[in-house]
Amino acid sequence: MKIYDQHLHTEISPDSEAPLFDYCERALALGLAGFTVTDHCDVDGWDGKPYDMRRAEGYRDVLAAREKYPSLFIGFGAELGQEYLAPDFAREIYTEENLDFIIGSAHALGATYGGDIYAKDFYWIKHDSEAHCSEILDRYVETLISHCENSKFDVLGHLTYPLRYMRRDGFAATLSNHRDGVAAAFNALIRRGKGIEINSSGVKPPLGEPMPGLEWVKLFRDLGGEIITLGSDAHRVGDMAQNFDVAAEVAKAAGFTHYALYKNRVPEFVAL
Repeated sequence: MKIYDQHLHTEISPDSEAPLFDYCERALALGLAGFTVTDHCDVDGWDGKPYDMRRAEGYRDVLAAREKYPSLFIGFGAELGQEYLAPDFAREIYTEENLDFIIGSAHALGATYGGDIYAKDFYWIKHDSEAHCSEILDRYVETLISHCENSKFDVLGHLTYPLRYMRRDGFAATLSNHRDGVAAAFNALIRRGKGIEINSSGVKPPLGEPMPGLEWVKLFRDLGGEIITLGSDAHRVGDMAQNFDVAAEVAKAAGFTHYALYKNRVPEFVAL
């Protein structure tokens, strides 16, 4: 299959130091057909603090890479995080005419829930009990439903993202008790012609499966979902297209025969 990695971060993101041209060389070495740069665009800043997202610089880098590596598709995208916390700011991102692809991610719940710690990425939360995990997931799923009903992103990013850090802290958390809520979020996506991402970074411990795993990808398909994308969420060049074989097998096991490549915010379908 032709491989397009549609979730990766360059040195434009605050948590990556990876040069874009190094990704291009890596893509050629791996035999990829292309990739899309989706640097962080968290509307609430980074670790609770504002940061310079360098969007114009990032686009100039992509234009330069396209000129130097004409055999590769190099898309310009954004991982738009926590749109629900600053919708006015998010609307500015949606006005960018040069965007190929927008991932809608939920990395945090916001300070209105349980104190300032919840304004931070789930990575920074210290989960101290099963009850604590359950409480967070209750709010997370509520947030997802609204996010999927009202936002204009192309695909929902890494559905099971909070579970990775709950597992890290020693709790066997799942979304199994939230099947109806997840289904409601999926139905909202499907009605609006949106999709979900299969994020292969979750295959590494402690999660051990893509985000989301087969259970949820199959539910999306069974409900009528047609659009999936594949992304490594690489922050280092060596992680580009990591575990894509596993992600592709999950997609096929769920009943998908194609995944989507976004160009100018429009999906084109590529055989798995």
